[in-house]
Amino acid sequence: MSNLPVEIMDEIMTTAVSTLLPPSLSSIALVAVRYRILVNKSRFSSISLGSKAQDVDEQYCKRLNSLADLIKGGFSVKIKPPVASFIVSFSLYVRGDTNNLRPLLHNGSLAYIFGVLFRQSPDTPYSPRSKFRRVSLDILNWDYRMPNFDSDTSSEASINGEEQEEQEETFLNFSLADSALTVSFVDFLLNSQITHLHISHIHNIPLNFLLGSKLHHLSLGDVSFSEPDESDINRSTRGITLHSVVIGGMAWVSFEIFGRLISNEPFPPPSSFNTMTKLTLGLGSPRQMEILKELLTVTVHLEDLCLNFVSTSSNGNKTTYMPRSIIEVVFLVQKECIDYTHLSQLRTIEIQTFDCGASFPFVTKLLGRRIPPSLSTIKISNNELHESDSLSMISRSLQLYPFDILDNHFEHSGFRNITMVIFFSVRINDRYNPITFDADAYRKEYYSYVANNELAEILR
Repeated sequence: MSNLPVEIMDEIMTTAVSTLLPPSLSSIALVAVRYRILVNKSRFSSISLGSKAQDVDEQYCKRLNSLADLIKGGFSVKIKPPVASFIVSFSLYVRGDTNNLRPLLHNGSLAYIFGVLFRQSPDTPYSPRSKFRRVSLDILNWDYRMPNFDSDTSSEASINGEEQEEQEETFLNFSLADSALTVSFVDFLLNSQITHLHISHIHNIPLNFLLGSKLHHLSLGDVSFSEPDESDINRSTRGITLHSVVIGGMAWVSFEIFGRLISNEPFPPPSSFNTMTKLTLGLGSPRQMEILKELLTVTVHLEDLCLNFVSTSSNGNKTTYMPRSIIEVVFLVQKECIDYTHLSQLRTIEIQTFDCGASFPFVTKLLGRRIPPSLSTIKISNNELHESDSLSMISRSLQLYPFDILDNHFEHSGFRNITMVIFFSVRINDRYNPITFDADAYRKEYYSYVANNELAEILR
């Protein structure tokens, strides 16, 4: 076997890495440095602890401690390269009450991981070719309820004569992290090679925590921010250069707060936004409409814009809608159209809507008719929940869509050279047994109906 060409050996090892169990992979890693790199790249490039529905428990803490020990061991032995050099993505999804979360955040393992993650070392013979380095933190604290920052806009007792239930979200207070973790995380942001950061369900984040980092892609889920206090350890005032931004429908972010995040100024100069080419914004409340208008004024080099009416619920794995906020957003959308003509590099607008096309009138309002010549594609995606897997349900659902509203709007000459794409995302009620429910057959049936029905003429 040693006489085989290197290319064939690499192909064999690539197949082995994708099929063998960890103990066998560990044996392969001892053969040669080249194979060790191949194995460790497969095993450790993406580390994900938990899922969006993962409860914190003793076993979860043990997994985090074992990961920290594994990384430490990689630095202590002479065999190179260490495990940490292979990691390009680290995700932490967990939920629990304060008593269960505190050991996770205070035992030192997470602080250690941030202390060594995404660091360049001249002694390491391996460095991933891609510059992609991503961290995702989604931590829910059941004991902390998010205050209602929209009280000024949602204080009406009722809308359209009907009482609307307030939605509460569970958040982790940033201060729950101990000093060692806070210091490690700030140092990580300042001195690592991180490029992508996603944070959600974390409250009272200091406004200056991103300043000085190499971050280029920022995603904000359900978060809020606060003024840094005198004990804050990040003294950097250097702004960050963002290429893409995602602001979720429940992110408590105004334009002034966003300015402070990226430049330490509530109203940063337009040059601060020159590199931003992609913006995704959830329209979960009226404040998102305001930040949309203000961001579109300054992001003159924007190429891709995505707007959605969808918000993720506090359990992290279901999609819910907020009737009161959505109605308020709709009122704002109906009052004024957005002007996109100054965005001379805008290529794509995507609007993600709620069930059954009810939002199509608001989609046309959001789009308006003032679009730049550079715009080539408009995508409209709709997410619907089916209570039945029958074809009759499909046909009834699609027949409810007011496609004529879109059809009439796009007859305008300004849309003549634009490609229209409409997505249908179908969710089946999770009571269906996967053993008896054939998802692939359902998808084909759904597609066949759309392709062969008279709706296809409109969709084309």
